[in-house]
Amino acid sequence: MAYTGRLLAVFFIFTLLMLIRTSVIFEFGHPPHIIPIPGIIALCFAWFLGKKYDKALFYSQRDSLTHLYNRRFISQKVPKIFRKMDRKGEKLGVFVVDVNHFKTINDTYGHETGDKILKHISNVLLNNTKQRDIIARWGGDEFLIIVPHTDQQGMESIIHRVKEDVKNLSKVMKVNVSLSMGVSIYPDDGKELEGLIRISDYNMYELKKHSASKHK
Repeated sequence: MAYTGRLLAVFFIFTLLMLIRTSVIFEFGHPPHIIPIPGIIALCFAWFLGKKYDKALFYSQRDSLTHLYNRRFISQKVPKIFRKMDRKGEKLGVFVVDVNHFKTINDTYGHETGDKILKHISNVLLNNTKQRDIIARWGGDEFLIIVPHTDQQGMESIIHRVKEDVKNLSKVMKVNVSLSMGVSIYPDDGKELEGLIRISDYNMYELKKHSASKHK
């Protein structure tokens, strides 16, 4: 959780207190208090209010379970990233990630285990992407990854690493967990996020069908 609200609130109150203190010294020749207890109280209160602001901002942008970004944040952030890609003439990958048979996992092992799996998968996605990439819980057992400045090789590398880590997760949790992932590319496959997600979904289900036919 960022400290922006706390730092700004404390900085504002501290600056105000210093101005008041300087004015009093200039006017009366001495500070109003040797130990500025009212000022300390004011700074503590500013920190408290700033913390409330930071918490509210965090949960307005994040999913409450996984602490990944939510849809609201993505809808605000992605158009800006698209414009940046246009200026630089670069491409961007849009991944749709789906947990296979998640309802069966919930029904078999319970929702608490299901929630743990979603948290672990969130960590897998974070560990296999860069800080500049954006990962969101798109809804239920579906995730979205936005990867700027990427190419086909980079996207395939992410898919391979994520699936390998999820295999290890299955062994650790003793639950059969697997992912399906579909990808689209901005601006080659479209210039609107909604359309890119549809293409990623389509590509994901085509891969699922192909994988199912291979195992028949």
